[in-house]
Amino acid sequence: MQKETLEIDVISYSTVISACEKSLEWQVAVHLFLEMLQQFIDPDEISYSAVMSACEKGQQWASALQLLTAMKHSGLKPALISVSAAVSACEKGQEWKLALQLLERGIRPQGIQADTIVYNAAISAGEKSRQWIPALALFLGMRLRSLKRNSITYNAAITACENCERWAVNLELLAELRLDFLVPNTINYNAAVVGCERGSDPPPPWLERGRVPGRL
Repeated sequence: MQKETLEIDVISYSTVISACEKSLEWQVAVHLFLEMLQQFIDPDEISYSAVMSACEKGQQWASALQLLTAMKHSGLKPALISVSAAVSACEKGQEWKLALQLLERGIRPQGIQADTIVYNAAISAGEKSRQWIPALALFLGMRLRSLKRNSITYNAAITACENCERWAVNLELLAELRLDFLVPNTINYNAAVVGCERGSDPPPPWLERGRVPGRL
Protein backbone atom coordinates (compact mmCIF):
# COMPACT_ATOMS: atom_id res chain seq x y z
CA MET A 1 0.00 0.00 0.00
CA GLN A 2 2.83 2.38 0.86
CA LYS A 3 4.55 1.68 -2.46
CA GLU A 4 1.35 2.40 -4.37
CA THR A 5 0.95 5.77 -2.61
CA LEU A 6 4.55 6.69 -3.40
CA GLU A 7 4.05 5.96 -7.10
CA ILE A 8 0.91 8.09 -7.17
CA ASP A 9 2.81 10.96 -5.55
CA VAL A 10 5.59 10.76 -8.14
CA ILE A 11 3.07 10.70 -10.96
CA SER A 12 1.15 13.62 -9.47
CA TYR A 13 4.25 15.77 -9.07
CA SER A 14 5.49 14.91 -12.54
CA THR A 15 2.13 15.81 -14.04
CA VAL A 16 2.06 19.21 -12.37
CA ILE A 17 5.70 19.91 -13.25
CA SER A 18 4.94 19.06 -16.88
CA ALA A 19 2.02 21.49 -16.79
CA CYS A 20 4.37 24.19 -15.48
CA GLU A 21 6.80 23.42 -18.29
CA LYS A 22 4.10 23.85 -20.90
CA SER A 23 2.97 27.14 -19.33
CA LEU A 24 6.59 28.41 -19.15
CA GLU A 25 6.57 28.52 -15.34
CA TRP A 26 10.08 27.19 -14.79
CA GLN A 27 10.41 28.66 -11.29
CA VAL A 28 7.28 26.86 -10.11
CA ALA A 29 8.51 23.66 -11.74
CA VAL A 30 11.82 23.86 -9.88
CA HIS A 31 10.00 24.66 -6.63
CA LEU A 32 7.81 21.58 -7.01
CA PHE A 33 10.81 19.43 -7.83
CA LEU A 34 12.61 20.59 -4.68
CA GLU A 35 9.43 19.98 -2.72
CA MET A 36 9.49 16.39 -3.93
CA LEU A 37 12.96 15.96 -2.47
CA GLN A 38 11.90 17.53 0.82
CA GLN A 39 9.03 15.04 1.00
CA PHE A 40 11.55 12.20 0.49
CA ILE A 41 9.96 11.29 -2.83
CA ASP A 42 12.53 10.05 -5.31
CA PRO A 43 12.08 11.71 -8.72
CA ASP A 44 11.98 9.38 -11.70
CA GLU A 45 13.08 9.91 -15.30
CA ILE A 46 9.82 11.67 -16.13
CA SER A 47 10.19 14.09 -13.22
CA TYR A 48 13.74 15.01 -14.19
CA SER A 49 12.88 15.38 -17.87
CA ALA A 50 9.90 17.62 -17.08
CA VAL A 51 11.77 20.00 -14.80
CA MET A 52 14.77 20.13 -17.16
CA SER A 53 12.47 20.96 -20.07
CA ALA A 54 10.96 23.73 -17.95
CA CYS A 55 14.43 25.14 -17.27
CA GLU A 56 15.26 24.88 -20.97
CA LYS A 57 12.19 26.89 -21.95
CA GLY A 58 13.05 29.40 -19.21
CA GLN A 59 16.60 29.74 -20.62
CA GLN A 60 18.07 28.46 -17.37
CA TRP A 61 20.95 26.44 -18.79
CA ALA A 62 22.90 26.26 -15.51
CA SER A 63 19.92 24.78 -13.67
CA ALA A 64 19.34 22.28 -16.48
CA LEU A 65 22.95 21.08 -16.26
CA GLN A 66 22.75 20.82 -12.46
CA LEU A 67 19.64 18.69 -12.78
CA LEU A 68 21.32 16.44 -15.36
CA THR A 69 24.24 15.93 -12.97
CA ALA A 70 21.87 15.23 -10.08
CA MET A 71 20.03 12.70 -12.24
CA LYS A 72 23.26 10.80 -12.89
CA HIS A 73 24.21 10.87 -9.21
CA SER A 74 20.82 9.49 -8.25
CA GLY A 75 21.54 6.36 -10.23
CA LEU A 76 19.11 7.12 -13.03
CA LYS A 77 20.33 6.83 -16.60
CA PRO A 78 19.52 10.07 -18.47
CA ALA A 79 17.13 9.51 -21.32
CA LEU A 80 17.49 11.20 -24.69
CA ILE A 81 14.76 13.71 -23.81
CA SER A 82 16.68 14.77 -20.69
CA VAL A 83 19.97 15.32 -22.51
CA SER A 84 18.11 17.01 -25.35
CA ALA A 85 16.60 19.49 -22.89
CA ALA A 86 20.05 20.24 -21.46
CA VAL A 87 21.56 20.78 -24.92
CA SER A 88 18.64 23.04 -25.90
CA ALA A 89 19.12 25.02 -22.69
CA CYS A 90 22.79 25.55 -23.56
CA GLU A 91 21.74 26.62 -27.05
CA LYS A 92 19.39 29.26 -25.69
CA GLY A 93 22.13 30.46 -23.33
CA GLN A 94 24.66 30.58 -26.19
CA GLU A 95 26.85 28.09 -24.34
CA TRP A 96 28.09 26.27 -27.42
CA LYS A 97 31.07 24.62 -25.70
CA LEU A 98 28.81 23.07 -23.07
CA ALA A 99 26.44 21.90 -25.79
CA LEU A 100 29.32 20.12 -27.54
CA GLN A 101 30.53 18.62 -24.27
CA LEU A 102 27.08 17.20 -23.66
CA LEU A 103 27.16 15.54 -27.06
CA GLU A 104 30.59 14.05 -26.35
CA ARG A 105 30.27 13.21 -22.64
CA GLY A 106 26.58 13.20 -21.86
CA ILE A 107 25.26 11.13 -24.73
CA ARG A 108 27.81 8.86 -26.37
CA PRO A 109 29.37 7.41 -23.17
CA GLN A 110 25.85 6.63 -21.95
CA GLY A 111 25.06 4.73 -25.11
CA ILE A 112 22.38 7.25 -26.08
CA GLN A 113 21.88 7.78 -29.80
CA ALA A 114 21.56 11.51 -30.44
CA ASP A 115 18.75 12.44 -32.80
CA THR A 116 18.17 15.32 -35.20
CA ILE A 117 16.63 17.51 -32.49
CA VAL A 118 19.72 17.27 -30.29
CA TYR A 119 22.08 18.03 -33.17
CA ASN A 120 19.92 20.94 -34.32
CA ALA A 121 20.12 22.46 -30.84
CA ALA A 122 23.91 22.06 -30.74
CA ILE A 123 24.30 23.57 -34.23
CA SER A 124 22.07 26.49 -33.20
CA ALA A 125 24.27 27.00 -30.13
CA GLY A 126 27.28 27.40 -32.43
CA GLU A 127 25.30 29.69 -34.71
CA LYS A 128 24.18 32.01 -31.90
CA SER A 129 27.73 32.15 -30.54
CA ARG A 130 29.15 32.94 -34.01
CA GLN A 131 31.10 29.67 -34.05
CA TRP A 132 30.69 28.51 -37.61
CA ILE A 133 33.38 25.81 -37.58
CA PRO A 134 31.88 23.73 -34.70
CA ALA A 135 28.42 24.27 -36.20
CA LEU A 136 29.57 23.03 -39.59
CA ALA A 137 31.42 20.07 -38.03
CA LEU A 138 28.20 18.99 -36.31
CA PHE A 139 26.30 19.48 -39.55
CA LEU A 140 28.71 17.20 -41.43
CA GLY A 141 28.74 14.75 -38.52
CA MET A 142 25.04 14.19 -38.95
CA ARG A 143 25.64 12.73 -42.40
CA LEU A 144 28.33 10.39 -41.05
CA ARG A 145 25.85 9.14 -38.43
CA SER A 146 23.07 8.81 -41.00
CA LEU A 147 20.91 11.37 -39.19
CA LYS A 148 18.26 13.14 -41.22
CA ARG A 149 18.99 16.86 -41.70
CA ASN A 150 15.89 19.02 -41.99
CA SER A 151 15.21 22.67 -42.80
CA ILE A 152 15.98 23.67 -39.19
CA THR A 153 19.39 22.02 -39.50
CA TYR A 154 20.19 23.92 -42.68
CA ASN A 155 18.83 27.21 -41.36
CA ALA A 156 21.14 27.03 -38.33
CA ALA A 157 24.20 26.01 -40.34
CA ILE A 158 23.65 28.63 -43.06
CA THR A 159 23.02 31.38 -40.52
CA ALA A 160 26.19 30.38 -38.62
CA CYS A 161 28.25 30.81 -41.80
CA GLU A 162 26.39 34.01 -42.69
CA ASN A 163 27.20 35.53 -39.28
CA CYS A 164 30.90 34.88 -39.88
CA GLU A 165 30.82 36.00 -43.53
CA ARG A 166 31.60 32.53 -44.88
CA TRP A 167 29.56 33.07 -48.00
CA ALA A 168 31.29 30.41 -50.12
CA VAL A 169 30.40 27.72 -47.58
CA ASN A 170 26.90 29.14 -47.45
CA LEU A 171 26.42 28.62 -51.15
CA GLU A 172 27.63 25.04 -50.87
CA LEU A 173 25.13 24.41 -48.08
CA LEU A 174 22.36 25.94 -50.13
CA ALA A 175 23.19 23.64 -53.04
CA GLU A 176 23.45 20.61 -50.76
CA LEU A 177 19.85 21.05 -49.66
CA ARG A 178 18.80 19.12 -52.73
CA LEU A 179 20.86 16.10 -51.68
CA ASP A 180 18.61 15.83 -48.62
CA PHE A 181 15.52 16.23 -50.81
CA LEU A 182 14.70 19.61 -49.29
CA VAL A 183 13.49 22.78 -50.98
CA PRO A 184 15.32 26.03 -50.03
CA ASN A 185 13.08 28.47 -48.19
CA THR A 186 13.12 32.23 -47.71
CA ILE A 187 15.32 32.00 -44.60
CA ASN A 188 17.92 29.98 -46.51
CA TYR A 189 18.03 32.42 -49.40
CA ASN A 190 18.11 35.53 -47.21
CA ALA A 191 20.99 34.17 -45.12
CA ALA A 192 22.96 33.28 -48.24
CA VAL A 193 22.36 36.70 -49.83
CA VAL A 194 23.39 38.52 -46.64
CA GLY A 195 26.49 36.35 -46.39
CA CYS A 196 27.51 37.25 -49.95
CA GLU A 197 26.86 40.95 -49.32
CA ARG A 198 29.12 40.87 -46.30
CA GLY A 199 31.85 39.19 -48.33
CA SER A 200 33.95 40.66 -51.06
CA ASP A 201 31.84 39.31 -53.92
CA PRO A 202 28.21 40.05 -54.81
CA PRO A 203 25.63 37.25 -54.78
CA PRO A 204 25.64 35.19 -57.99
CA PRO A 205 22.74 35.82 -60.38
CA TRP A 206 21.13 32.42 -59.75
CA LEU A 207 20.90 33.19 -56.02
CA GLU A 208 19.14 36.50 -56.50
CA ARG A 209 16.69 34.75 -58.86
CA GLY A 210 15.99 32.19 -56.13
CA ARG A 211 17.25 29.20 -58.10
CA VAL A 212 19.79 26.67 -56.93
CA PRO A 213 21.98 24.73 -59.36
CA GLY A 214 22.61 21.03 -58.81
CA ARG A 215 26.11 21.61 -57.40
CA LEU A 216 28.47 24.58 -57.21
